[in-house]
Amino acid sequence: FNINNHRIPREYEKEVTIMLQELNVSSFHELVTQVQQSEDYIFILYNKIINKNDELEKLELENRNMLSILQQQNLELTTMQSQSDRLREELDQNIMIIKNSIDKYQ
Repeated sequence: FNINNHRIPREYEKEVTIMLQELNVSSFHELVTQVQQSEDYIFILYNKIINKNDELEKLELENRNMLSILQQQNLELTTMQSQSDRLREELDQNIMIIKNSIDKYQ
């Protein structure tokens, strides 16, 4: 056997043959090609993961911004509800005053 134009010592030929058979390849060239393809595939997956992480970070930021807006709107709604309740009480009091005034004159 030769690897990159280097002769494999005879005592390792059996082990190398067994290894190639177990890896289901017929030569070191084929093995190297498969490893390179695997590396390319892993690199593609790595880039996809990085892109997905970037997307996730953007979504998390958007989510935090939306949550902040929601909290602010909730506070505004609570304030408006309080004002409405206060105005309703004032209106009820004014109605009572007017009723009492009308009752006095009847």
